[in-house]
Amino acid sequence: MTKRLMVIMSDATGGRDGAFNDWYDNVHIPDVYSIEGVLSATRYEIEGDDTAAPQRYMTIYELDREGAAVLGDMVKGMTSGGLATSDGLDTSTASSISWRSR
Repeated sequence: MTKRLMVIMSDATGGRDGAFNDWYDNVHIPDVYSIEGVLSATRYEIEGDDTAAPQRYMTIYELDREGAAVLGDMVKGMTSGGLATSDGLDTSTASSISWRSR
C-alpha cells in the first residue's frame, strides 16, 4: 500500500484564533475521521513569529487513498453541510498539497 500525506496550511480569521482552534480540534478533526481514507491527523502551529511562513497552522493527514479524493470529500462535506464549518477559518489563505511515498 502506498503511504500518502496531505498537508493543509490554514489561518484563523482576524482575532478568531480561539474559535478556530476549538472548532478544528473538537469538531473538524473528529468529522474528518468519517471520510474514507483518513488514518490520522496531527495539527501544528508555527513556532515563534516566523513572518516567512505563509500560514500560522498546519495539519498533516495520513491517508490510505489519494489526497485529491480525500480533499474533494472534505470540500463536498463542508459545502453540503455534512461537515461543520467555522467562520473562524480564513478560507482565502487555506492551501493543501498531497504527497505519496516513493
